[in-house]
Amino acid sequence: GVLTANLITVVFVLTSSHLVFLAFAASKSKSVSEVEIAKHAVRHTIHPSFWAMFTTALGFSTYLFVDAKPLREFGISGALASLSAFLAAFMVMPIFLGRDSLSTAKRSSVFWNRSIRGRVGSAIALLLIVAAVLLFSGLLKLNTDPSLLSYFGKNSDLYKGLAYVDRHGGSSPLRLVLYDSSGRSYTDSDVFERAFALQRALESRAEVGSVISLPLIMAEANRAPLSKLLTWDWLLDAVGFAGYQEVVGRFLTADRRFGLFLLRMKELDRKISRGDILKRIESLARTHGFSIYRTGGVFALQNQIGKLIYDSIVTSLLWSIPFFLLSAFVISGSLIVALAVVITVATAPLILLGFAGWLSIPLDLVSVPAATLVTAFGVDAMLHLTHTHMQRRALTSTWLEDASYLRVPILNSAAILGFGFSVLFLSNFPPSVRFGAFLVCGVIISSTATLILLPRIMLVARRQSRFFRS
Repeated sequence: GVLTANLITVVFVLTSSHLVFLAFAASKSKSVSEVEIAKHAVRHTIHPSFWAMFTTALGFSTYLFVDAKPLREFGISGALASLSAFLAAFMVMPIFLGRDSLSTAKRSSVFWNRSIRGRVGSAIALLLIVAAVLLFSGLLKLNTDPSLLSYFGKNSDLYKGLAYVDRHGGSSPLRLVLYDSSGRSYTDSDVFERAFALQRALESRAEVGSVISLPLIMAEANRAPLSKLLTWDWLLDAVGFAGYQEVVGRFLTADRRFGLFLLRMKELDRKISRGDILKRIESLARTHGFSIYRTGGVFALQNQIGKLIYDSIVTSLLWSIPFFLLSAFVISGSLIVALAVVITVATAPLILLGFAGWLSIPLDLVSVPAATLVTAFGVDAMLHLTHTHMQRRALTSTWLEDASYLRVPILNSAAILGFGFSVLFLSNFPPSVRFGAFLVCGVIISSTATLILLPRIMLVARRQSRFFRS
């Protein structure tokens, strides 16, 4: 499917994080035995990695609650990919962890210590919080109903061809099956006149390129000299006898109660959503005494897909919160820590989606899953940081010190993913470019939030806790 084609990307994202943390844990081993080094790496990473895998798999499983079949398939594939990445990393990677994995030199950490612990870090943390709060309302403006032309580059032949067709009669088909609200057939002269008036009203709308319907066809037949003497019922029969019954049959049912209106809608420079356009057309039909029995065509299909995409975003974010909370609570044993992790994890998708909403960046089936992948990366890094802090508490280590300690695997993993996904910028398919851009930006925000924002949230929480105790 269109989404499961990105499955290799999903596996790459999920596996690379496990591998980087395993390699980092191995480098901190004090043993010289390759077996002991591997055991040390697995022992110090498997707990947070398991819960990260568990949370990510459940996060993907939230797509099973949406109606869009491609997203459900992506959810199943993503959950299986999470499990496969975990098993592959911990069954294969330990074999290659030997004495070569040991750290032989200390790297300068002055810059990162200043960035993570100093005023620069505090400013960045404040910036992330302010950005998430200010951009939050952008979630209500998400463009999950983009134009068909947004799937193609503006310099491509496909875009130019579609744009030309769109300007000269519309490019997105819309089928409307209408019937008279009072139950009369199209052979009634009043019904036919109202149908012809509806034809003209639809043609006058800016978002409609062209309209073909039975009234338009019969208006041509009515130009014959003797046609003025016939009723609409007789004229329909006459057209059938003239050998055009197949044409009439495409626009009118056998009982002559349901008529087809075939519209070609304009996609270029469309300012309002397809849903609003369909509501206006339905209102226009009611004004002329007709009701819509069925809608179809690419235009109506894209409208339904847009609704499903928006619902999937909301469903995925809402259902993921309790899973993140549970995993963080199991690792830390603290509800405050779990809440801090959830707040930090939510930062990246809120900023990305809010930014996309305010700028009306098209969100299609290809680019939307990037938010889930970014969240998965953020959860993995934050659970590892939480686990490391729980292990180092006996050393009276602070959250900022632990963030500085884990900066190497977190930044290395972010760099691998960032450079890897930047290859998508070379694609000629705009949805893939947007997918890559969301992932690269999301990885940067998630890693920054993990190293800088989470420790400061915990620092504030501890200070508040001491204040209330005193």
